[in-house]
Amino acid sequence: MPGQAVRREPPEFAILAIFFDIFAADIVVCTMHRLAVCSLVFLGACFLSPFPEYQISGFMGYYLSEQLNKESQSSTQGSSSGGGSTTQASVPVASPGAGSYNATQNVTLTSTAGAIICYTTDGSQPTCNSGSCTAGSIYSVALSVSSSSTVRAQACGNSLAPSATLEAQYVIDTTAPGAVTGLSATPSDSQVNLSWSNPGDADFAGVRVLRKTGSAPTNENDGTVVYTGTGASHLDSGLTNFTLYYYAVFAYDQVNNFSAAAQTTATPSPVVCGGNPCRIYLAINGGALYNGNLGGVAGADSICNSDPARPNASTYKAIIGSTTRRACTSSNCGGATGMEQSLDWVLYPNKAYVRADGSTPIGTTNASGIFTGTLTSGFSPSGSYAWTGFVANYSVGGWLCTNGGDWLDSTSGVNGSVGSVTTTDASGALYWTLTACNVGRPLYCAEQ
Repeated sequence: MPGQAVRREPPEFAILAIFFDIFAADIVVCTMHRLAVCSLVFLGACFLSPFPEYQISGFMGYYLSEQLNKESQSSTQGSSSGGGSTTQASVPVASPGAGSYNATQNVTLTSTAGAIICYTTDGSQPTCNSGSCTAGSIYSVALSVSSSSTVRAQACGNSLAPSATLEAQYVIDTTAPGAVTGLSATPSDSQVNLSWSNPGDADFAGVRVLRKTGSAPTNENDGTVVYTGTGASHLDSGLTNFTLYYYAVFAYDQVNNFSAAAQTTATPSPVVCGGNPCRIYLAINGGALYNGNLGGVAGADSICNSDPARPNASTYKAIIGSTTRRACTSSNCGGATGMEQSLDWVLYPNKAYVRADGSTPIGTTNASGIFTGTLTSGFSPSGSYAWTGFVANYSVGGWLCTNGGDWLDSTSGVNGSVGSVTTTDASGALYWTLTACNVGRPLYCAEQ
């Protein structure tokens, strides 16, 4: 008012008022957000006020300090409980996993890095706590599981809570099933029909059939697998006729234990001679016989199919040796397992032969298509010798009535080898002596 004196506050009051205004706002904010550091700033400001008479002290200072301490402790506890929970170790993993096996298994266990693993193999529960095993053993090396067992495992660590428990069951079966029985092989044209009876084992899972040439399969992986399954027969087709095949059949169980082998052999061939024994007859040219000029091998075959003594309408070929027709390259095909030494040979392997009458047995050839040992009967009931061109034991000789080619000479100065038509000695039937090529002799003719 005019004339009235104006009271002025000391400057330190203005400054202190500013402090209190700011401090009051800070108290509100800090209470809402529990940010004690804000109060610390302004509380410090008050304690450090340049005006001693306005510094906070006594009960007010104690009260503010207590409030700030409570805020700090509350904040610390919240941080600890909200983000500091202990991590749990992962469930151990076993490799190989649980299952059935036919041999000892080396089982490895893995879990979270830094964790230890406690395990048992007797079915009991392992216990892992604070990085130590209170039940079970500490895992360090692969477990050797040699018999049926249950592996249980739990992982933990100093800073890792115990994991859930792994349970892995292992069945170790080393017993093979019984072998198949009654294995048989029936050959035909380019194929072999196999049949057998499977074992009755409860864990029987199937059979594996293998085929080889040259020798029998020695185990379940030796040879060509031609069949796998639970059946009791198989038709093996697409084979080479006159080749000896070895077969082995192995039974196996659910964990691939394989049984001992059942074995057999077979030689596929066309169905010949109507499925009956094949005939051998003597072509005698109405009794006039034939000299050594047969017109070669092809001419000799032609004679066999036109001679009046041919017993039926079947095709026949001449049993003669030459540079283009042979049974063996060694004595009695030594070392051969089939027809591998033959060339355009006319006798079938493992085939029964009879005389021209269709009933008198001569003998049965072996896997190489030759007669060996003693025949049941000679090729003919009467007569002397027939052209053959062989020497002992089916080897082709140098006596082939040769004149620019085999079986093309009919002169007296050239010889051909002959065999005895009535002997029961298999070798003598193909080679007995030599005859001049101008002499008449019959021909052996074999049904095809």
